[in-house]
Amino acid sequence: MPASKPATSVAPPPPSMDQMQSQGSEAQAASVGVLFRYDLQDPVTVPDRSSTLVSIVNQRISGEEVVYFRPELSDSLREIHPYRAVKFQNATGFTLESGPITVYSEGTFVGEGFVERMQSGRTSFLTFAVDGNVLLDSHGGSREEGVALLRIVDGLIVSEMQRVESTTYEVKNKHAEAQRAFIRTPKRPGWSLREKPEGTVETPEAFVIPLSVPAKGEAKIDVELVQRVERNLAFDSTETMELFRVYLAGGKAPPAIAKSLKQLLELQSQVSEKRKEDERVRMQHDQLSRDQDRVRANLNVLRRTPGNEPLRNELAQKLAKLEADLGKLSGRLVALSEEIAELQTQMKVLLEGITLENKAATP
Repeated sequence: MPASKPATSVAPPPPSMDQMQSQGSEAQAASVGVLFRYDLQDPVTVPDRSSTLVSIVNQRISGEEVVYFRPELSDSLREIHPYRAVKFQNATGFTLESGPITVYSEGTFVGEGFVERMQSGRTSFLTFAVDGNVLLDSHGGSREEGVALLRIVDGLIVSEMQRVESTTYEVKNKHAEAQRAFIRTPKRPGWSLREKPEGTVETPEAFVIPLSVPAKGEAKIDVELVQRVERNLAFDSTETMELFRVYLAGGKAPPAIAKSLKQLLELQSQVSEKRKEDERVRMQHDQLSRDQDRVRANLNVLRRTPGNEPLRNELAQKLAKLEADLGKLSGRLVALSEEIAELQTQMKVLLEGITLENKAATP
């Protein structure tokens, strides 16, 4: 078993199953007065002027050989090879210290690994080799969903939404035997795993997702991490108005608040109409300004040329009309700006009179 300082000992070949059953305990305990003495089958050397912690646990625990992916250690999300690993749970009832472990399979040495300190009941993956016959490809993306109205306080609008990071893992198995694969997904502060697949191993640092892959076949699994986020919204944004509509459609708004929100939606509708008109007027203003520049340029050319008096008079009249029309449009733009500002002021006053607190949703 692992030790905080590996003891110096010559390891014999691994015993067979029959030998293990016939030999019994590797450490025989005997009572010596009020103390206990353990006689070890294999010698342990303690260096001079030092101490060595030796864990003596003589107990069978279950485990299985799996393939273990660590995508976070790769620079690419494609063509990732896994480790061969032993998945086992510390069912000894004791804490096992960190240290090296030699792995034998059917009496044959297959590799060495290192296990971290394991609390009782914790599951670990002891990696000991790389498997080139199993490949992992992955792809994914992020999105936002579940936007909801959280609260309105002192004119401040706070919404709640969920960020979702989705990853699809595809595993290809070239072995003639089916493989039990596990894919490590590191934990991130504030994020949780949605719809945890059955058999997922959760450690303090990561979620380890299981996936069964058929012989000479492929399998895939979708993994989603979600994070709940609060966000402040502008009082007159399109997103805010849509949020109000959804909240009112839910039928849970108190009557007084529902009335105020409906008034806000009506005011915002008026603001939207005036902004559309403002956009149309500005487009007309820009077009007339270009026409005015063109007429003025032509008129200047004619003024430098003798004759063409009728054409000069026509262009002068046209220029005067353009200037008059531009003046009217400029006046309308000023009026629209004032009307929009007045409506927004009414919205702010109305919003400041609303106090609303909804429960946060669970990701």
